[in-house]
Amino acid sequence: MKISDLRNQKGLTLLEVLIAMVILGIALLMLLNMSMVALTSNDWSNKATIVTQAIQKKLEELRSTPNPVSGIDSLNGVNLYWSVSSPQNHLREVYLSASWEDLTSEYKNTSVTTYIQSDSV
Repeated sequence: MKISDLRNQKGLTLLEVLIAMVILGIALLMLLNMSMVALTSNDWSNKATIVTQAIQKKLEELRSTPNPVSGIDSLNGVNLYWSVSSPQNHLREVYLSASWEDLTSEYKNTSVTTYIQSDSV
């Protein structure tokens, strides 16, 4: 084989392979980050649904109670606190607060204020 044939060979150099590996590594790290964001968002969405259902269930329970009183309860990993007051006749103000722990072990909370009409004063 002649020396001129060795110089004209087409192929990849070590530098080109290293650059390709760096680009591939960065792309894989970005995909990993995107998957972590997706997992966190999915957990947040799941918890938001559970919290909404727990709040709705408790409000329906308080509406069906003739004289609701304040209290604390836990449903599906959601801690609920509610207080009931009577701002006017035949009307009850219900303040309901829910707290839960998310995927990163941080406590989140939300609250709802609503009014319930009652037959008793």
